[in-house]
Amino acid sequence: MISEGARYTRNKPRYFLTVFSVGALCQVAFYIAYRSLAMCILITFSASILLIYSMQFFKRCLFDEACPKRKTVGALTVFVLGVAIMSALNYLPFFSSKLGLCFDAGFSGCLAPVFASLFDFRDINAPESLKIADNIPMRVACLSLALFSLIPDNPIQWFSLLALIPLIMYSEKRGRFSLKYFFYIFYPLHLFVLWVIYIVIH
Repeated sequence: MISEGARYTRNKPRYFLTVFSVGALCQVAFYIAYRSLAMCILITFSASILLIYSMQFFKRCLFDEACPKRKTVGALTVFVLGVAIMSALNYLPFFSSKLGLCFDAGFSGCLAPVFASLFDFRDINAPESLKIADNIPMRVACLSLALFSLIPDNPIQWFSLLALIPLIMYSEKRGRFSLKYFFYIFYPLHLFVLWVIYIVIH
């Protein structure tokens, strides 16, 4: 759904800032509770959104004959550099061990929405042979690759594969009710409720 949000949003900066702002508020609470710099899932997804935006910009440059080659190379460099930074935060000991900086769900979790956006060619002048792959089954297949990569480090992620069942039935249409802001509230609220339960039972 992060991939779809990046695909359909009318205001890309606002979408990123909304997800990042809620994540930042949760991050403050995490630090107060655990004195840890480990990043919550919404910060992970904020990084995913930036990678998706840079990947889409590269695609536009790549398939636009009027786009200067240096701009295309620059766009690719930004995307690769972004992936390298996200990887470093999870795998380099200085960041992950010494500073405690790492993404919730790890590097693979950060790349999962990016994988789901690989064949997003909306508003891009790509060949029809590529555009034909811009469909839900292909997006779900790409997402599943990222999900499988999560399993070796965290076997409980086998359960995440169950999410592929409703996702394959996704119609690409907005539901009857607009629940966008409910889910922004739900994430920090459910963590607060779980924290209260933990305090009560201990």
